[in-house]
Amino acid sequence: MFPQNRQLPHFQRHLPTSRHPRTTVLAAIAIIFALAVPALAQTPDEIRRQYDDALKQLRAAQDRKNELAVANEKLEKQLAAANAEVNRLQTDNAVLAAAAAGVAEKTYQLRARSAALDAFLKTHPDVKTRWDAFIAAPAALALAASAANSLPDWYPASWVQ
Repeated sequence: MFPQNRQLPHFQRHLPTSRHPRTTVLAAIAIIFALAVPALAQTPDEIRRQYDDALKQLRAAQDRKNELAVANEKLEKQLAAANAEVNRLQTDNAVLAAAAAGVAEKTYQLRARSAALDAFLKTHPDVKTRWDAFIAAPAALALAASAANSLPDWYPASWVQ
């Protein structure tokens, strides 16, 4: 493909050419390895120091793991307490919602009766006058009247005159 006796560019002419580029690469690797081998050799004191350092790091990691396990247990207890509180509050909320529904029903009935009474009083002016007099009466009369009307459910209404 390329001619055997080709001319090198002017910037490569001063470099020596090699017929075997593998030998150059192998020589470079050998030189690098020869320089690196003495640096890899360690004394027993250095190895012992590295071992002690690794052991300290391992113990520190184990201690941290134990601390995290204790903290995790505390958080699990707090979570369980918070869940119990949420369940209690949900139960209380359901009870209060039922009570509120009962109060809303009673309020609706009272407003409906009040509206019916107002409509009745508009059509019967003579009863309205008597009603206004009853409302304007002193509190003692109103209490006496309400006490007479506050009979138990089992008490027959026919006995009341």
